[in-house]
Amino acid sequence: MLLILLAVLFLAGAAYLFGEAATAPARDREVSVKRAANYGKFRAALGTRDQPFRDRVIEPAVERLAKLVLRIHPKTSVDGVRGKLLAAGLGRTISPSAFLAAKAAVGIGAGLVGMIFGGALSGGIGLFLGAALGALGFLAPDFVVGARARKRRELIRAQLPDALDLLAVSVEAGLGFDGAISKLTDHTNLARTR
Repeated sequence: MLLILLAVLFLAGAAYLFGEAATAPARDREVSVKRAANYGKFRAALGTRDQPFRDRVIEPAVERLAKLVLRIHPKTSVDGVRGKLLAAGLGRTISPSAFLAAKAAVGIGAGLVGMIFGGALSGGIGLFLGAALGALGFLAPDFVVGARARKRRELIRAQLPDALDLLAVSVEAGLGFDGAISKLTDHTNLARTR
């Protein structure tokens, strides 16, 4: 009985070794393909210094500060900020996340300045002055954008009658609507350069 058990055990071992020998080239090929697919990924993970400082540090910090503002002030939304920036004429120059990050940075900076100046005066006043200036710094960018939007709205209202008059005269002179719009844009671009 022991001999049969040993024979079965040796037969199983021989079958295993035969299977290993037969599938070795396929396994080597699979390992090579995996290694080739991952080639350069380790180097790319180590080579993050190749990216500009702005991409590595500034943009992630801006995103974190913007998320912080959205958490602190839940009534604020990215779409609402985008609308305010567009109304102020800043929609193409400042992104909503950059505006929110600037808002947080100004608030934090003003709070620190308030604490420093308040600490120079007296201990209890420092915290109060820091909190007051921090809140003022947090709200200041909204006031600046709001004032700029009002100024832009008033400028558009002041220029609207002249624009409509130029459109009416151009259409009466025989230009099509597209031509009248083109004439208006040429006129406004010429007025801006003066």
